[in-house]
Amino acid sequence: MINILDYDPFGKGKAKYHFHNMCEEDTTITYPDGLDFYYFITTAPDGEDSELDALLKYIANSREENATTDLTKQLHKYVTKVKTSPEERYRYMTWGEYIDFETMDAKAEAHKEGLAEGRIESKREDIIEALTELDTVPHSILQKINSSTDIEQLRKWHKIAISVNNISAFEEKM
Repeated sequence: MINILDYDPFGKGKAKYHFHNMCEEDTTITYPDGLDFYYFITTAPDGEDSELDALLKYIANSREENATTDLTKQLHKYVTKVKTSPEERYRYMTWGEYIDFETMDAKAEAHKEGLAEGRIESKREDIIEALTELDTVPHSILQKINSSTDIEQLRKWHKIAISVNNISAFEEKM
């Protein structure tokens, strides 16, 4: 697993930490489960590996002036291409951009659902108001109206409610 962080969770000032499983009682015995954990710290170049330090500096701030090695210059060309191409940019969003995109999409969906629920609630109120002008509305009819989530059914009931002369006639046509 590779983690690239902008802080040092271990506080030792290293640019790279590598962990793998081994026996605590005898550290010469490793557990060959294939799990390796790498932590690369973009804010802590340690001078031990100039290529790694340059890469981490570029990852922290991917601007042209930070592309100082062959690797980071090649990486910068690719990053520039991705940033300027809408199709590529979408394919390589940062996690933050992905979350923002999903949040925006979820908000739009919630808004749409809220509008639909608002139309349903409004239609229920219209039916009950029309029936209340005729007489007291029995609980069983109120319950049926308030439990319906089908906007088409509610529209049909509204047309009936405004066209009948009494509650019984409405109930028969429901």
